[in-house]
Amino acid sequence: MVDSHANLISVMQEHGIAKIVTMSAFGTGDSFPNLNFLMRLVIKTSNLLYTFLDHDLVDQELKESGVQFVLARPVMLTDKEARPVREHGNTGKDLGFMPSISRKSVAVFLVDAAEKNNWNKSTPVISN
Repeated sequence: MVDSHANLISVMQEHGIAKIVTMSAFGTGDSFPNLNFLMRLVIKTSNLLYTFLDHDLVDQELKESGVQFVLARPVMLTDKEARPVREHGNTGKDLGFMPSISRKSVAVFLVDAAEKNNWNKSTPVISN
């Protein structure tokens, strides 16, 4: 993912594209300490570690790029219907044990993030 984002940033700068919206994950970057202890253990002791390390590099790449970005960090995904999205800052502090969000809610949020400037240069943790 980090290589793809590096290429995207280069093309954005070359062609004057103003903004990128990317779906990351709760537990990426500075939100990791706010995951529940079981999820932190699973990530640190399984192959999920490599996925989260890649997400961390994307986080760093976007923040250092100078381009406008929104890096959404949804919590556990479900197949439920779209419901209102709750934001929990950039780190998801005090989110609870096993928060969730529907994939449809994430899709709505990502479109909103692309169309509005409310979350520019942020990494919002989102849930239902």
